[in-house]
Amino acid sequence: MIAEKYGTADLENIIQAAPKHLLQNGYLLLEHGYQQAELVQELMLTAGFVNIETQLDLASHPRVTWGRWC
Repeated sequence: MIAEKYGTADLENIIQAAPKHLLQNGYLLLEHGYQQAELVQELMLTAGFVNIETQLDLASHPRVTWGRWC
């Protein structure tokens, strides 16, 4: 089975649904493929998250992105 939208459909769904489940100033953290960091940052920004950052893994690849819901 091939993931929809090259594996980003689930990430999009999680980001869009997260505000319904987060308290004000709550954080969403997502592990993602190393080539998906920019897209995840953009999706989080569009959804209204702030203070968005990405952490590199041990191989220096962008691997985890988080943002704060206001």
